[in-house]
Amino acid sequence: MNNNKKIRLGIAVAMIISLFMPFVKLGPLSMSLIDVISQNATLELVLITLLVILFGVLTFMDKYLVARICSGIVLLACLYAAFSIADKQSGSNINFFSFLGIGSYLLLLSSIAGVIFSKPEK
Repeated sequence: MNNNKKIRLGIAVAMIISLFMPFVKLGPLSMSLIDVISQNATLELVLITLLVILFGVLTFMDKYLVARICSGIVLLACLYAAFSIADKQSGSNINFFSFLGIGSYLLLLSSIAGVIFSKPEK
């Protein structure tokens, strides 16, 4: 196993771990993405979760292009959610990024790394 595959598998593990880490925090209260899905399962959240799991499986199976597409869709979904919520909060003095937890940052960074490192071996 070469170094690029080890990096991709590490990225897949980080994406899966980010689902269980606090995604949104409000003072002492925090919720992971799995908690949000179990309470209010919307189609978008379920699709993001499935794409994260699919990225891990496709990375293990060395399907580079489809894994990169999955990671790119997760990245676009994270960016779309961040910008749409920030746009809704633009009229108030509330900082949107103070509500994000470590899981959301980890998912965003690992999806960026997934797009970068999901490439065929040379």
